[in-house]
Amino acid sequence: MTKTHTINQLLHTIALLLIVSVSHAQPLDASFTYQGKLKYQGQLANGSFDLQFELYDVATEGVSIANTIQLDDIIVNNGVFIVELDFTDPTIFSTQTWIAVSVREGNSVASYTLLSPREKIKTVPYTLHTESMAINSVGSDAINSNEIQLRINQSCDADSSIQSIDANGNVTCQDDSVGLTTVTSQDITDGTITALDIDNTTIQQRITGSCPTDYYLISINPNGSVNCIPFPYSND
Repeated sequence: MTKTHTINQLLHTIALLLIVSVSHAQPLDASFTYQGKLKYQGQLANGSFDLQFELYDVATEGVSIANTIQLDDIIVNNGVFIVELDFTDPTIFSTQTWIAVSVREGNSVASYTLLSPREKIKTVPYTLHTESMAINSVGSDAINSNEIQLRINQSCDADSSIQSIDANGNVTCQDDSVGLTTVTSQDITDGTITALDIDNTTIQQRITGSCPTDYYLISINPNGSVNCIPFPYSND
């Protein structure tokens, strides 16, 4: 992106022509590279210059929306200078912005000359993310409690248990005796208990295995299968 600025007044009898190029170093950052070209009396400028940069959300007038960046004694070589600008907050580029540039000679203490018009910065879609975070750097205010559970720092008394936990980590307890009843055979429908319901360390599962001819049973497994060995034979 290029743009030509012409100073409307002389700066210590030096007429400057500024051609700028703005490119974002990273879409996830508030910093970008700003390249300009200075001409002095029709020739490419050389030497040092002081530059000021301000950011606006309107093309004219308005109030600066970010910190003013002042860079002293920027070296211009064959008319070209390149600087890195960082306006700290990347969200300011979520809307259209314009950058205003002011300049003076590097050995001067005079007022800056504001270049006109402001330079329009083209915005591009971007996403904010982080590759890593410092340990313990994320607190409860930073999370979405609809998706991440806040720290559970409560417990239930003896003879009670947790019934529910809310988004803020608070627990609701219930008495362990609530809802407990004694189950009798009258409460069980015939034929509804299967092998998956029983504890086969205390109840034998249905015996479905058998031994072939000339074998006899020596043991029954918990799952109802059997173990067999052949009958011993005598040659007498």
